[in-house]
Amino acid sequence: MRCVCCDCGLSDGESVLKHPETGHYLDMCCECLVSTQIVPKKLINQLMVSRVESEHLDIKDINDSL
Repeated sequence: MRCVCCDCGLSDGESVLKHPETGHYLDMCCECLVSTQIVPKKLINQLMVSRVESEHLDIKDINDSL
């Protein structure tokens, strides 16, 4: 899966993020999500660290954060 803004590959954590109101997948990388106010900054920071360290966040934890 690729980011709809910059076309980079999405990590597992990024690929499962959904819009809190519509429930649609965001399909955006952390770098592009930073410029939006859709996802809490704390979650974006967790995803960025996860991406760098090649660790994956649990899908339940991500959806619970939204």
